[in-house]
Amino acid sequence: MKKSIYLFFLLTAYSISAYASFPINEIIEPATLLKSDSSAWGIASLICGILGFTVFPLFGIPAIVFGALGFKKKGRGLAIAGFVLGIIELIVIALIISALFLFGSGYY
Repeated sequence: MKKSIYLFFLLTAYSISAYASFPINEIIEPATLLKSDSSAWGIASLICGILGFTVFPLFGIPAIVFGALGFKKKGRGLAIAGFVLGIIELIVIALIISALFLFGSGYY
């Protein structure tokens, strides 16, 4: 009985293994860069615009520059958002500086 069980497992294990009945010539192409719909300039502009409000106020200038470069690319929405954030940031900085000069010297 043991021999017939071993023979059964041996024959079924041999028949389970699959072989290709045709030659396989698989060509593996090198990995290409992923292309996205968004522009790197737009993403950089938005990041600089957000960082300008939170970390360092002069990130508004690169946000405007990167946004202007990103207008020509596909991801225009991000470039516009970063451009607008940069302009708003520079306007706020100009208002703060002018308020400090006008009202900062409280001694007349």
